[in-house]
Amino acid sequence: MTQCFEDRVTGIELGEPEPPSTPSGGVALAGELAHEFNNVLTTILGYAEMLAESFPREHAGQNFAEQILEAGRRAEQIVSQVLIISRRRTPMSRPLDVQETLSEILPSLYTSVSPLTRLDIDLSDFPMLMLGTSHELEHMLVSLCRNASEAQEGSGSVQLRIAPHRQLEGRRLKSGVLLPGSYVHISVSDEGPGIAPEHERRIFEPFFTTGRKHGRTGLGLSAVRSTAYALNGQIDVWNKTTGGACFNLYFPLAMAI
Repeated sequence: MTQCFEDRVTGIELGEPEPPSTPSGGVALAGELAHEFNNVLTTILGYAEMLAESFPREHAGQNFAEQILEAGRRAEQIVSQVLIISRRRTPMSRPLDVQETLSEILPSLYTSVSPLTRLDIDLSDFPMLMLGTSHELEHMLVSLCRNASEAQEGSGSVQLRIAPHRQLEGRRLKSGVLLPGSYVHISVSDEGPGIAPEHERRIFEPFFTTGRKHGRTGLGLSAVRSTAYALNGQIDVWNKTTGGACFNLYFPLAMAI
């Protein structure tokens, strides 16, 4: 398994660290629209569920209703990402057992990657608590694993590693500084082409994507960063010398190492 924790490799030059900025006018407006659209979606999904239950099993109408539900749930995910980026949603932080949560969200993680992609998970046995909710952790991990799988066209392998990390000195990251302390370190790496130099400064911008033809919205990485910041975390990324990108999340440990 690729140890991108130590494989610091080719550091991506991303300019001076920038603190999280307030949403731009366009993103703020998108948040307002997403909030209204979310109310409409609630009605659509409610009636679609009733419609699906009204048909006998194997009836063509039930299949159509299920497709409406599937599309509606996908739209819910997009709305959720927009709300996170526009900061209309304030995460509810509470102590979260990382090992326990990972065992609960494993099915979501395995379905987030292509059937042709192998997902390798390395979870430390050391007890780890962080502030956050299971939904927030699941959202970040699913987004990063899906992004890694898509980066290598749905083949190869994705490595997810979670372990405690002690930072002895302050270290500059992509958008800030990792202060001395104890952290939960989450790493997701792939075997794809890595991050192109011309995209290095834009990968966390809302709506920026190189995979529009594959149906990507460009919201995933931006929403991951927004969630990480809301939980007092940091995010970093670099290209591995062996090929592929490595995304890293750092969250303060709720208990000392």
